[in-house]
Amino acid sequence: MTSRHSRPQTILTKILQSFRTVVFCLYSACFWLPFILFSIITWRAYSDKIFYCWARAWARHSLCILGIKLQIANPEISDDIHASVLISNHQSTLDFLIWGALLPPRTIGIGKSEIAYVPYGNLIWWASRFVFLHRDEHDRALNQLTEVRRRMKEDRVSVVIMPEGTRTPDGQMHEFKYGAFLLATETQRPIRPLVITGAYELLPRQCSIPASGTIQARFLDEVPTHEWDEDNLDPQVDSLYQHMLQAQRELSTV
Repeated sequence: MTSRHSRPQTILTKILQSFRTVVFCLYSACFWLPFILFSIITWRAYSDKIFYCWARAWARHSLCILGIKLQIANPEISDDIHASVLISNHQSTLDFLIWGALLPPRTIGIGKSEIAYVPYGNLIWWASRFVFLHRDEHDRALNQLTEVRRRMKEDRVSVVIMPEGTRTPDGQMHEFKYGAFLLATETQRPIRPLVITGAYELLPRQCSIPASGTIQARFLDEVPTHEWDEDNLDPQVDSLYQHMLQAQRELSTV
């Protein structure tokens, strides 16, 4: 697949990208091992304080290894985000690198429980004190979200959630699930949207080796939630969805 975001895939470029992917995997394994060991030794006491520095370095180096250029319209915003619910459209597995490169201090992630079965990735997720959300087990999921709310209120951490719930199958932004918005409303935390374009073209859902090229992203204005009502979220969520959709379209034409 080619687009203005990716370069034409010849046999030589495919071989090069395969080599880059292997190097990326080896680099990631070596890079995260000290963090995992440190988290085990300290029983994750300092994980959420140092994780963002580790993740930023790893993500930015990894993007270079893969031949991917990340263009951020307003990168300075990431250092000014505190105690917020961070959301974005979910284009590709590369979104993890994008968020890693932009991760604000004291931020945790919420991911589906299937991450627990991803070798090595599950150790990084655990060491980072991120949350495995068991969406198919209602009571267990509620308890996990209660712990997230506690950490947001007491530790003032931010939370990254991709409200589509899964990677887009066609490059389009799909309907938002309500979990992120309920969490923001219950904790009275603002929402900070990030729109991403170009990641799907480089690594669509059915592929395992990314192409080289360019990804663009932009933080949108913070959305306050102190006047939101848990029983009437439809208009707020729909308005935010339309705003992000329009921003993504504008970003893709830059």
